[in-house]
Amino acid sequence: MSQTDCIIVGSGVAGLSSALRLAKAGWRVTVLEREEIGREASWAGGGILCPLYGWRYPESVMRLAAAGMAQYRGFTKEL
Repeated sequence: MSQTDCIIVGSGVAGLSSALRLAKAGWRVTVLEREEIGREASWAGGGILCPLYGWRYPESVMRLAAAGMAQYRGFTKEL
């Protein structure tokens, strides 16, 4: 029987990117998906890179969003 260190539920962009990072770090990862992986777009992602408006969110949220956007270019090259 195989062993798993982490189970990821869902194969949207968040699930697969998490699985990729964990696997590269040496974790044994299992991804569970109701349908076929890659069959549908992630409804929550919707292709939106940054849906935030600066005047509506606390500074801590904006810093987190900026850090994510800064990593986006490298992440797409990695994929």
